[in-house]
Amino acid sequence: MEGDMRVSKMESDNMLIWLGTGIAQRRKEAAMTHAQLARKVQLKTDAIRRLECGEYDLSVRELYAIARALGSTLGDITR
Repeated sequence: MEGDMRVSKMESDNMLIWLGTGIAQRRKEAAMTHAQLARKVQLKTDAIRRLECGEYDLSVRELYAIARALGSTLGDITR
């Protein structure tokens, strides 16, 4: 494999902020509180808040569950 495909800390931090912003937008469009979303995906409310601020590195499973709970797809959340 050519080149270094590792992601820098800055890139990953920016990606988490970008994802969190998309999730926050979808949650608000769904008229859902942090607590309601947290219950649906079995996470703590604080984890949802931290996620939306880019401070929580979620798993792909958690991201998929959040998308489904918001009536979205992974593609919708990342637009």
